[in-house]
Amino acid sequence: MISRTGKIIFAIAVALTLHHGAVAQSKAASALSYEARGDEFWADGDYRRAMEDYSLALVFDELNAALWNKRGLARERNGDIAGALSDLNRAIARAPSTAIYFSNRGRAWLLQGELEKALVDLNHAVKLDPTFADPYAHRGIVLAAQDRTEDAIVDFDRALQLKPKLLYTHFNRGLALLRLGRYADAARDFAQYCKQGGQFTLAQRELLKQFTGVAP
Repeated sequence: MISRTGKIIFAIAVALTLHHGAVAQSKAASALSYEARGDEFWADGDYRRAMEDYSLALVFDELNAALWNKRGLARERNGDIAGALSDLNRAIARAPSTAIYFSNRGRAWLLQGELEKALVDLNHAVKLDPTFADPYAHRGIVLAAQDRTEDAIVDFDRALQLKPKLLYTHFNRGLALLRLGRYADAARDFAQYCKQGGQFTLAQRELLKQFTGVAP
C-alpha cells in the first residue's frame, strides 16, 4: 500500500511529466510554425526573412539538422558564406549521412573559392548518394575551374542524366564544350539553357554566335 507521502510524490512526478510533455509539444509546434513561414518567404525569394524565421525555429528545435541546412542556404543567398558554412557544419554534425548537406556545403566552399574543400565535400556527397544530381553539377564547376574540362563534362553529363532540367548545368556544360572547341554541342546546350528560361545579354549572344555560328 502506497503511503500518503508516496502518493504525493507520485502525483508530482506525473504532473511534471505531463508538463514537460506539453512544453515539448508546444516547442515542436512553434518550430514547425516558424519553419513553415520561413519556407513561404524562401519560395517568394525573400531570403532575409526566411533566415530570420529559420533562426526563430531553431530556438525551439536546435537539434533539427534540416533547419540548420535551410538557414545555411538562406544565409548563402544573402551573401553570408561564412555563416552558411557554420550552419551547414551543424547540419552535418547532426546528420552525417545526408548527401544534400555535404553537397550544399561543397557549393558554399566553391562560392568562397575553396576548390579543394569543395571537392572533398562533393566527392563525399556523391559517395553517399550516387543518384543525387546536384553534387555532380557543383563538382563539374570545380573541375572546370581546375582546368579538368573533360572530367567536368562527365559530371555535367551525369547531372543532366539524373535531372534534365538543371538550368545552369546546361550553361556550364556549354562553356566547357566551348573550351574544347565543340561549338555545335555548346550551341545545343546554350539553346537548351534559353529554352528553360535562361537569358543572355545581346553582347553575350553576339560573342557566342562568333564561336558557335548560332545565336542562342
